[in-house]
Amino acid sequence: MPEAMVALGQAKRVAGRPRFESDGRRQHSQFEYVGRGRWRLSPAFDINPAPMRQRVLQTGILEGGPFQASLTLALEAARLFDFEQEDAKRAASQMAVLIDGEWRKALRTEGASAGETEAFASAFQHEAMEQALALL
Repeated sequence: MPEAMVALGQAKRVAGRPRFESDGRRQHSQFEYVGRGRWRLSPAFDINPAPMRQRVLQTGILEGGPFQASLTLALEAARLFDFEQEDAKRAASQMAVLIDGEWRKALRTEGASAGETEAFASAFQHEAMEQALALL
């Protein structure tokens, strides 16, 4: 049996039953296979850019906190994942620079027309992006 399949079987036993999104889809993977029977936490999962939509999360960033997409809340939660505040700010800034510089090209590479690409601008160009770009 291929090594990845063995590792996937092990991960399924650890993870238990599959979970589902609120719209009934199976939940996107939170782990990625890195070879030799090893898995790691995915750096990002279940990210669905949606233009012209209220920025509300299905899962809150902080337990008992609001369900809003907020850079401030994400930075506050960084300590729960053993990130120092400056490391979290640096990571958020680096992600913002990458996304800001690449989102149009990525959509075009996947076949989106110029009009379709521009229709998604509000999913990537917003106040939180400006905040993240200004962190460092």
